[in-house]
Amino acid sequence: MEKPLVRIVCAISVDGKLASIEGYSSFSSQQDRERLFKLREEADAVIVGANTILNDNPLLTSRGKRNPIRVVIDGQLKIPLNARVVTDKSALTIVATTAKAEQGKIARLREKGVEVWILGDTRVDLKKLISKLAARYECKVIQVEGGGRTNWEFLKEGLIDELQLTIAPIILGGERAPTLVDGEGFKGLEDCIRLELKSIETLRSSSEAILSFRVLKGK
Repeated sequence: MEKPLVRIVCAISVDGKLASIEGYSSFSSQQDRERLFKLREEADAVIVGANTILNDNPLLTSRGKRNPIRVVIDGQLKIPLNARVVTDKSALTIVATTAKAEQGKIARLREKGVEVWILGDTRVDLKKLISKLAARYECKVIQVEGGGRTNWEFLKEGLIDELQLTIAPIILGGERAPTLVDGEGFKGLEDCIRLELKSIETLRSSSEAILSFRVLKGK
């Protein structure tokens, strides 16, 4: 079975922040948001972490003719039952969790039409998640729109093929503000992930730049 193409798509500030210290993250232009919706329409699945649901409560649809499968990585099953990805029925929602998750909450989510996949004892196995999406739903393009921790986990596991970043013309600052990639981080250049720039697009009306990178293997 061929591995799907997995890409990170997100907007960041010039200083690499995904959101402000107060959690404000809606800073890209309407033109860029429309581009994001188009990318979602082309994707077979879109993945976020539980904190994205808790902080932003996104719908994760394309606003177009074709919606991707919505996947939430939630090892402790923290997302509320009234989250929009749970109550909205315009697309399938899958919650990837662990054996530690509360059985009653699993049952209630399933009653609401959400698929719950147990993929690990204490941590969600991301490789199994990608493989299962490919095998069960024939996903060929998977879009990761996670927070900094989710991006780190996917990059660390070597699962990302591409990055598409919108650089918004703002500086947010803040040591506690989430960045493009958080997590433990690599110790040095010998361990880091290297990228190859594929293209640069500028949106003159909003002073934004869209950078597309290919992830180099064998880092």
